Amino acid sequence: MKEPKTLLARELEYFRHEKYYSQEKMAELIGISFKSYYNHIKSEYFPSGKHLKLYQKLLGWTSSDIAAMRADYSAYRGQNQKEFTVKSFDELLKGGLEINSLWNAMVKILDKFPLPDDEGNDMGSKEKWCRIYDLSPDTGYALLHHSEGIVGFWYVVAVTEEVYERILEGENINREIDTCDIRVFDMEGDYDLYLVDFFRTSETIVARRCMLRKFMEFLESLALQDIYIKRIAANVTSYIAQNSCKSHGFKYIAEHKYHTMYGKDNLPIPTKIYELNLKESLGKLSFETSDKLKPLYQFHFGKRK
Repeated sequence: MKEPKTLLARELEYFRHEKYYSQEKMAELIGISFKSYYNHIKSEYFPSGKHLKLYQKLLGWTSSDIAAMRADYSAYRGQNQKEFTVKSFDELLKGGLEINSLWNAMVKILDKFPLPDDEGNDMGSKEKWCRIYDLSPDTGYALLHHSEGIVGFWYVVAVTEEVYERILEGENINREIDTCDIRVFDMEGDYDLYLVDFFRTSETIVARRCMLRKFMEFLESLALQDIYIKRIAANVTSYIAQNSCKSHGFKYIAEHKYHTMYGKDNLPIPTKIYELNLKESLGKLSFETSDKLKPLYQFHFGKRK
């Protein structure tokens, strides 16, 4: 069997193989869901106190055993987090990366999430998007793996109110948007944000949290310059992304009139429009960043508590 990454995972899997249990049977005997057991042996996260008690009961672990596993897992997380860095498009371009190379890296990632080949899924030309990236390079960020290069990215743009409303109506803004529709963050005030893309090829929790953390830091850096986001609109396709939006306070608005993507089963998944209204509700954003973001927004929008 493939060597597990942490002491916890090794102890669990060695015990399971000794008893000739399947992973499903192991989870059943412990009294936890298969998903939880799978995440533990894949070292995605350390078990909660409740789960640890169940493990102790079945495997006979002592408090010293658990302390050793916890220390080993903390060391693993520290090393694993160093595998990823997040840099803005601006940093990458100033560091010598050609804009065409940046575009090609993003297309390579997007190709793993194929679109049905029809007019409604036309996302606009490479030349148009490179103009937009050049105008607003500080609103896009790339997730870099230490050996694989760019493995994910997110890109947002502040847009005019007219364009924002059309996004909520499910129009194909990606095809039609251009530099004249973009608001650059050069003045204090309130802005509407369009979350154009949020993709990654790495599905690990560490990679996901790196991207989310940088997004929250981005919002915080704007707020510290008295630039606030009123609303965020996003076209969301995958079921994982839809659940993530809901968990962060986004609300379903409507189905997109055109966009679909193919899932792993090669069946089309309709794109849905989600919105987070930060002026009315901060959702759960504050859990992903420092304690500064929520008070800044509460003070700005007059919701002091």
